[in-house]
Amino acid sequence: MNKTSSSREKMITVKFYTNYLSRMMMPNLSIFIAWMLISFLLPFFSVDQQVIQQMEQGVLTVLLPLMIAYTGGQMLAPERGGVVGAVAVLGAILATDIPQVFGAMLLGPLAGWLLYRSDSFVSKVKSGYEMLVRNFIAGALGGLLF
Repeated sequence: MNKTSSSREKMITVKFYTNYLSRMMMPNLSIFIAWMLISFLLPFFSVDQQVIQQMEQGVLTVLLPLMIAYTGGQMLAPERGGVVGAVAVLGAILATDIPQVFGAMLLGPLAGWLLYRSDSFVSKVKSGYEMLVRNFIAGALGGLLF
C-alpha cells in the first residue's frame, strides 16, 4: 500500500511541474510559428542566407528565453514578475553563448516567486509610497538576479 501511494504522490508531483512548465510554454508557441516562417519564407524573397541565420539565432538565443522568463515570472507575480524574470534571464543570455531556454524556465518563475515573497514587506509602507517601493524592490531584485 505504501508503494502505491508513494508512486501516486510522485505522479501528482510530476503532473504539477509538467503542467506548470507547459503553461509557461504555451503562450509562446507563436514565437515558434514566427521562427518557422522566417526560416521558410525569407529564402523566397532572395534574402541572404547569413541574414536568415542571424535572425533565427536571435529568435532562439534572445527572444524565446526572454518571453519564456516573462511568462514564468508573470505567473507568480502578475504585475511585475514578468519584467523581473526577463531582466534576470537577460543576464544569463549575455553571460553565455548557448540558448538559455531552460535557464529562462528556471529564472523566470524564481524571479516571480522572489518578488511575490518580497511584496509582503510592502504592506508595512505608508499609503502613497507603495508603488514607488514596489517598483524599487522589483528593480533591485532584477538587478541582483541579472
